[in-house]
Amino acid sequence: MNRFTALFHKSIPLRLFWINLLICLTFIAITLTIYLSFRHIKTDMTHIFTQEVNQVIENATVGRELGRVLADTNLLISTFYEKEAFLETEGERIISEVLELAAESSDVQLKKSLSEFTQNIRSVFDQCAKVNQRRQGIKTIQQKLNNTLAALEEAVSNKIIDDMMEGEDVSILERLPFAIAGYRSLLIQTNFKFIELGLSHFKLPAEGQDHPIQTFLNELHLGFRTLSGYEADIAVFGNRLTRGVQTYRDATVQFHQAGRELQNRLDQMNDEKERLLVLMEKMDQRVAAMAEKGVDFLAEQISDTMRKEVMISLFMALLIVILSSLTGRSITRSLTRVINGLQKAAVKVADASDQLLSASRQLSRDTSDQAISLEKTSLSLEKMDSATRQNAENADHADR
Repeated sequence: MNRFTALFHKSIPLRLFWINLLICLTFIAITLTIYLSFRHIKTDMTHIFTQEVNQVIENATVGRELGRVLADTNLLISTFYEKEAFLETEGERIISEVLELAAESSDVQLKKSLSEFTQNIRSVFDQCAKVNQRRQGIKTIQQKLNNTLAALEEAVSNKIIDDMMEGEDVSILERLPFAIAGYRSLLIQTNFKFIELGLSHFKLPAEGQDHPIQTFLNELHLGFRTLSGYEADIAVFGNRLTRGVQTYRDATVQFHQAGRELQNRLDQMNDEKERLLVLMEKMDQRVAAMAEKGVDFLAEQISDTMRKEVMISLFMALLIVILSSLTGRSITRSLTRVINGLQKAAVKVADASDQLLSASRQLSRDTSDQAISLEKTSLSLEKMDSATRQNAENADHADR
């Protein structure tokens, strides 16, 4: 404290130097505070906005790719029917793209949702493959029935020829070709009905006995049962066709179940898709919230920096005012002492001047008196000289 106070008892230039030094230090402190504060703000905001921009880019990429995957998935689901190879290749491609999206995502919830969505898509594609298998099985049954009808028609023709050659009555057998033609027509109608109804019909709940396919199959079953009343070589075809129709029925029921299960899995996939889209929307909202938070953080940091600057400025200004006041008071006291000293010196000089003036006057009077005395002495000497010369002249006259 004594050293600090001693600074104000130095010379005036030194005191002014300390004041200027404090002003420079204040400016440097404020500048350094601003620099460090904005550097800190820059670092934080760079981190925040980099993270937000990366998240926005990732969300946009995921959203774009996910939209394309969903479009491809919908296209495949609407066109896979009776296209096994297309379903297999496109299904694997779509699943691999979704897995790639899940692997590239940095968000845990999005990664989990994409994984679940991948499982749903895989489940739907597996069920689509099963639907195609069921449909292919029905086609195979239809082909077998057609082949059996062709074999029956050939057997009936041979039977008619043989019986006619043997002279037997073939009137009953002659009806069979017309019946077989009707059976083929029913099979064709059944196939056309399958095509007409399409897969969408089999995604709906089963209609029981009123199902249009079952109606045709019931007619076929009744027709084929009548064949069992013929001779053994004809009845065997009837039994085979009856079993084929029953297999057709079972395959149709299984196909309907597969279609219904496909619809259920599609509903599950759509639900998962909706959850995924909601999650994407929440992520976008979270990014927006992060951006808003970043703006608030920036405003808070700027306000905090301004408060610090104001506090530092006020503190340094107060310090400068105090030091300037102390220095000013010290300078004032110093100047007062100098002025008092000068006044005393002036008084002393004035007194000395008066004394010198008096001495000068006395000296002048003494000098005047001495001059008068010298003048009188000079006159006396002149008189003495004149008297001496006169005496000399007189002596000279006397010698003569």
